[in-house]
Amino acid sequence: MIFPADRTQRGPRPRKSCDSSTRYQATKWRHDTSSENGRASRPFFAKLLPLSLVLVAALNSARAAECAFEVQGEGRVTAVIDARSFRLEDGREVRLSGLESADKAKGTAALSALVIGRDVTLRGEDDAPDRYGRQPAFAFLAGSEHSVQSELLRQGQALVSADVTNKDCASSLLAAEAEARREKMVSGPTRRS
Repeated sequence: MIFPADRTQRGPRPRKSCDSSTRYQATKWRHDTSSENGRASRPFFAKLLPLSLVLVAALNSARAAECAFEVQGEGRVTAVIDARSFRLEDGREVRLSGLESADKAKGTAALSALVIGRDVTLRGEDDAPDRYGRQPAFAFLAGSEHSVQSELLRQGQALVSADVTNKDCASSLLAAEAEARREKMVSGPTRRS
């Protein structure tokens, strides 16, 4: 007597039909993905490499166009007021646009190390002073294509502010902040189990 739950006596299961090229591809893939040391084979990475190169190129182009506003002026930095503002030789006070301080004391020290005694070019959408008389701007060190803001973000000394209205500028600043977060995760302390 044959019971419905007993599959061994029913006979062979019907095979799904597939042509010989499909079987060859499946066999080839099975052999290509296994290697002697257990890692994935080169065909996978050969497909992944062009995609990663496109991604890197896109990030680099975003950085190259980083906050490319009109020039509002130039000057030499004589003093740092706080983590987001500094004074130029001519007496103007500049507030770095697009940033929030992560730690005021560390941020002030980092900004001082970056800009004191150096020439900067100021760029921005509007050069009208804020209510405290400071000129909001993106500052670029002489000879550098990266803003002071992005350098502070890469060092982990600041966070991107929500008031950046230019999408390209915001994405490049967020990329710099993300880079700092990745570096901290990679080079941070490791957990022991």
